[in-house]
Amino acid sequence: MGFTGTLQISAQDIYKVSTSKLVRLGAQGATRDGRLFRYGLAGAVTLAAGKICQIPAVVANHQNIAVQTAAVVGDNFLAVTVGATAVTAGQYDDGYVVGFDASGVGQTLQIQGTPAFSSAGTNSLALFDPIATAITTSGKVNLELNPYAGTLVYATGATTEFCVGVPNVAIAAGSYGWFQTRGVASVLTNGAITKGSGVIPGQTTAGSVDIEAAATITQRVGTALQTGTTTKYSTTYLTID
Repeated sequence: MGFTGTLQISAQDIYKVSTSKLVRLGAQGATRDGRLFRYGLAGAVTLAAGKICQIPAVVANHQNIAVQTAAVVGDNFLAVTVGATAVTAGQYDDGYVVGFDASGVGQTLQIQGTPAFSSAGTNSLALFDPIATAITTSGKVNLELNPYAGTLVYATGATTEFCVGVPNVAIAAGSYGWFQTRGVASVLTNGAITKGSGVIPGQTTAGSVDIEAAATITQRVGTALQTGTTTKYSTTYLTID
């Protein structure tokens, strides 16, 4: 779990699903042909092969929260008080503390371990990254899930969410696997997509991609390599990473 950089993964690895976490969430892997993948955890429902996936919703009561105890440069922990939503043990593992307001802004610190917090409770987060800029008790921070923790099938029309990738095999709820983020992939198509067109998250079919329209403001996830047909799985060059 201490891997850094891009891992070399085999064609077989991308089809493996595990109930145990084998590497850090978000770890990047590359196959010999240059396709890129990210390691992630499925959320409450099974994720289907070839359907794009998104991050889970932000927990509003874990944003703009108070720093309970001042932290100095080099500390590997931070005590915070959350709002009126409890934190479950492990919820923010491999996630981030992001400096939001007042002191300590501009730094992003990866969380190593997350204890359980009661609603409106205080607890200390263990950090992988040492604190780079001192944070006083006037500081405010956001707790951010790792983008690959609790992933969901991309919701219909949810163009403001971030697409994390496409699994090449079904990943059962609560299990770990690889999400393709770059290179040639088979992706569910919504409507007719012209070869060479940019594609974005589908507007009317969950987990699909649509042709990118003029003046569309949303995340481009790739480019159609071949003309796509609605309800079929079309050859797409992903460019998420």
